[in-house]
Amino acid sequence: MRLLIGPSNAGKSTWIERTAPTNVCYAFQFVYGGFPSQDSVLHYNLLFLALARQKNRLSLESWDLLEDPFLDRCLSYGFTHEATVIVAPIGDLLSRAKRRRRIEKSLPRTGAYPKDTWLPILEVVNIHAMYQTLFDILESRAIPYQILFNGNRRKPQMHEITRSDVPDALSGTYVGLSDGEADAGWDRPLRTAYCRSMSVVRDDLRQFLLAPAKRLWLKAGALFSNVSTPKP
Repeated sequence: MRLLIGPSNAGKSTWIERTAPTNVCYAFQFVYGGFPSQDSVLHYNLLFLALARQKNRLSLESWDLLEDPFLDRCLSYGFTHEATVIVAPIGDLLSRAKRRRRIEKSLPRTGAYPKDTWLPILEVVNIHAMYQTLFDILESRAIPYQILFNGNRRKPQMHEITRSDVPDALSGTYVGLSDGEADAGWDRPLRTAYCRSMSVVRDDLRQFLLAPAKRLWLKAGALFSNVSTPKP
């Protein structure tokens, strides 16, 4: 079985649309029992337990993913042979949640997407901590995994990234390589450092260009404040 995992709105269903696996199942289909077939792709929300924890007034900042016995079983006994982890910037998760209409477009009976429920969860959960917990579990159980970046500003293709890229990917500062940059010998850390430095340069240049106008505005304000109003 392949585990396809990421938080709500990360792009799991987008991955399914683009790769068109023949046997897809969803974690919520097994709430009352049953188990995925060994040749299936299991669509699993990284924040699957959030709704139950919210109902029981438990912390939504982070939790042990293996509190879900279903996931624990899926990751045991060699049943999961690989995992695909989808990562998207937190800002993108929120914007997608606000626009989303249905829980799953491919499953009409799932109904409308409960954005009023998920938006508060996405705003408080420590998604970075949840990902790190996931990676630790996969590595401790010797389950190979790939991480795909699905940011709104990227090309349609999902780019593979590393675990060390995840913090930048979540914050929205991750910068991948184009084919031309890869051919030219760039690497991701160098590209990211370059883009961050250019961002600082742009901010400094903006302040430099605005400074004369700001000084002129302040001088004009002082001039007008010294003009006495004629008495009637």
